[in-house]
Amino acid sequence: VKFEEKMHNFGSLTAGEIVVYTFKFTNTGNANYLIDKTYSDCGCVKTSYTKEGIKPGKTGIIELEFDSSGMVGKEFKTIEIHGNSKELKHLAIFAEVKNEILKIKY
Repeated sequence: VKFEEKMHNFGSLTAGEIVVYTFKFTNTGNANYLIDKTYSDCGCVKTSYTKEGIKPGKTGIIELEFDSSGMVGKEFKTIEIHGNSKELKHLAIFAEVKNEILKIKY
């Protein structure tokens, strides 16, 4: 499986914004690629993805929804994709969240 991009930077967000990004991938193998599940290190990330097996040479998507509510500063979130490929796949998203209520002192 080959992803067009493995990382996406949402740039500057205001806390509370919900943004969506779609990662596209191509099945470079010899058999149908099937995603079993996705896992994120944060409940602020929801995923939806192509449910049926992706035939060799065809493309599929994983759509990520990131909710920046209650966050401040630089955010980095990872997503694991569990499928029937030999290796575990990872995606990542970044954002700089501005929050008028929360302040961080360094």
